[in-house]
Amino acid sequence: MLNYYLVAATILFTAYSSAINAKNYVVASALALAGLGLTAITALTVFYEVKAADLARPAVAELQNRIADRLRLDPLHVATFQAGIIGQRRNANILTFALATLLNISALIYAVIH
Repeated sequence: MLNYYLVAATILFTAYSSAINAKNYVVASALALAGLGLTAITALTVFYEVKAADLARPAVAELQNRIADRLRLDPLHVATFQAGIIGQRRNANILTFALATLLNISALIYAVIH
């Protein structure tokens, strides 16, 4: 999902820059609003996916343990989840999308005041 967001945001940013250079501020405002909407939709989707992955974590750990037992692997050879990664991942997503939202709002304000 994030890869598509990055491509779409890059295209919108390029179109926004072209509209600003051409002094077409109405189009630039519309593109900034589109970027804001795209950021909001992507943020909601990413937060949902992260929450779903966190809910699936215990079941995946149980499956890994069963496979390790059947293959007679040592616990050291099986990848485990890191305890503090959930909060760090959530905070990184919040910071990333907050900064993207601020960028879109500032682009909108710049286009509107000109």
